[in-house]
Amino acid sequence: MSKENWIVNFQYGLPGFESLTSFSINNIPEYEPFCVFQSQEEPDVSMIIAEPEVIQLNLKNYIPSEIKKQLEITSDSELKLFIIFCFNNEKHLITANLKAPIVINSVLNIGQQVILDNPELNVNYQVVKGISE
Repeated sequence: MSKENWIVNFQYGLPGFESLTSFSINNIPEYEPFCVFQSQEEPDVSMIIAEPEVIQLNLKNYIPSEIKKQLEITSDSELKLFIIFCFNNEKHLITANLKAPIVINSVLNIGQQVILDNPELNVNYQVVKGISE
């Protein structure tokens, strides 16, 4: 990701965080390609995200055209996607939520978290298991 401290606005917030509408996306240089996705209204609300290509997945074809229209995305170059990662230290497990990507118009800096109705996409896609076991 090339933008530093990128601020993206979410008109409807995120599922479960509807009142939070402004998030920053910050690189984590020592842990590239991961970024911190952090609420500007409630800084304690943050998540680890990365582009889906990190796990060799192209999600662009899964994004419905009506979402692209809502976000005024007119070309693939404007479309930026991120997936949320969960780290479970107890189980030594890293999972990714493929079912609910963060979709961003990188020109207008507006976004939406989309719930994709596709049985091929998993909420808890296992990325890594067995670290430090």
